[in-house]
Amino acid sequence: MPIPKKIDNDQQYRVELKERVELFGQVLHPGHDVVLRGDVLKTVADKVEHAEPV
Repeated sequence: MPIPKKIDNDQQYRVELKERVELFGQVLHPGHDVVLRGDVLKTVADKVEHAEPV
């Protein structure tokens, strides 16, 4: 499932990264198990391959 068209800011999403991302001082790489809030997901959406609500 690609990134949902409508992202709820308060919903959490399990994401699959397609490239390295730095968030809040942490570097996340493809393959890491990452859960992001919707408002954060929107800021890095171009680096996300897949996202699903949890």
